[in-house]
Amino acid sequence: MGRVEDYLKSHIIQVIILVALFFRLLVYWLIPVDWNSDSYHHWLISYLTLHIGLREGRLWDLLGCDYYWGMIPHLVQAGLLWVFRSSSIEYIRLFNVLVGSLNAVLVFLVAQRYYGWENAVWSGVCFAVFPVSLVFDSIGMQDTLALMFVLGSLYFMRTRFFWGGLLLGLACHTRVEYTLVSLLVLGGFVLRERLFTDSQPYLLGWFVGWGVPSVHIWVQTGNPVYPLYWSLYSVFGGYTSKFRGLPFVDVFFGWLGSRVGVWGGSLFGWLIIGCGLAGLLLIPWMAYRRWFRYEPLLYWVSCLMVMAPLFLPYFGGERRYLLMMIRFLVPIVALGLPVLFHFVRRFQFGWCLLVGTLGIFFLGSVFVVPLYGGLQGTVVDEFGVADRVAGVYVGGVVVCDLPSTVYRLVDVYGVEPDCLLSNLYGPHYYGVDDPLEYLRWLKDEDVSVWCYFGDRGDPVWSAVEGYSGVFLVVWGEPRAGVYIVDQVVIDDVL
Repeated sequence: MGRVEDYLKSHIIQVIILVALFFRLLVYWLIPVDWNSDSYHHWLISYLTLHIGLREGRLWDLLGCDYYWGMIPHLVQAGLLWVFRSSSIEYIRLFNVLVGSLNAVLVFLVAQRYYGWENAVWSGVCFAVFPVSLVFDSIGMQDTLALMFVLGSLYFMRTRFFWGGLLLGLACHTRVEYTLVSLLVLGGFVLRERLFTDSQPYLLGWFVGWGVPSVHIWVQTGNPVYPLYWSLYSVFGGYTSKFRGLPFVDVFFGWLGSRVGVWGGSLFGWLIIGCGLAGLLLIPWMAYRRWFRYEPLLYWVSCLMVMAPLFLPYFGGERRYLLMMIRFLVPIVALGLPVLFHFVRRFQFGWCLLVGTLGIFFLGSVFVVPLYGGLQGTVVDEFGVADRVAGVYVGGVVVCDLPSTVYRLVDVYGVEPDCLLSNLYGPHYYGVDDPLEYLRWLKDEDVSVWCYFGDRGDPVWSAVEGYSGVFLVVWGEPRAGVYIVDQVVIDDVL
């Protein structure tokens, strides 16, 4: 028994990464289809950037979200597809499995650096089996990579100041919400360190990590904070009928006024308000008192203030949306476990809490994983759309707004990237309403199959439905389905 204990102590990092890897691969096997439609949209941007965008010196997308989510994850994913000479999303999923396992080790290393070996073991092992992390580390989203940058930043913050700041800056362009987190971290850091010599490389590193991608985004979009601006605009309801077309400031205050009333009447609303007030008070107090080893708490509080409002409102709502948004709990847990175990170690019930946390995470996995497995159906149905398209496709261009359908067309049926379009490329989005121009668009682009799913296709349908025989239904309902485009009829009309 003593030899086993000695071996575990001397090989604890290997043990943590093997435990994390085993459980993430298990979830990957139990949920074979990436259930998150956004994963396929990220794949689409990465794939088109690799095959089209890089020639133009920019990211590329069919649905107008080229820079909406930042640059880093799509460049990394494009690199993976290039290295493996593949179009499969499975390489991206397995990459996230590996990065997620590395994150468990980074949690261990952060805890060891700031709080000691015993805290590190518990923190690393608990995060290795945290059920929400297991699920989101096995799909093709960018959250896992962003967390790696944040944990790496915290780990290097005391010893490699420039690298600590650089990694935090890169996190901002991997998951846009970390831009707000980083501003809170930088504010607390400057208050605490007062711009001493050692703190300046950290700030410089952040400006390099955030600034270099921002310059490119500025050149391409005219707005250096484009991802953050439009992400917040969406969160504040800028695309809803109530606020559509209003300036950003008006949208923000309109959203804030509506939220205060809602939050004041619910438990989770008060939790959001409490997180915000606690952070606003704690960060200046921490700097004023010049706390030692304040860095993990600063990162955790900053993350809590930004991430908690993103998922707490979904409790009590539709389960599917809660399952999607609860991913923002992962960085709160990753950064919070070392802080939690540090504060409870002085109490007699500390060990009970440690063991209880580990037990809850194990049992939670048994409950949570099947819930996410049940979400695969929607993507499987969208794969079925691709199968129907492939059944009639003999060349030309396919117009489709479903990323998961496009993915299957490319990966299974070999449709070339130059043969893909979306309805956003149609005349309506260039300010043209003449129905004949829609026919010319279908002709000029050599569209052979047109898919109608969602309101992006409404302008095309409204313009063309008056010309009998242009669209021949293959599958679906009159306003939702797959259609063959009869180019002969278009020639006769034009």
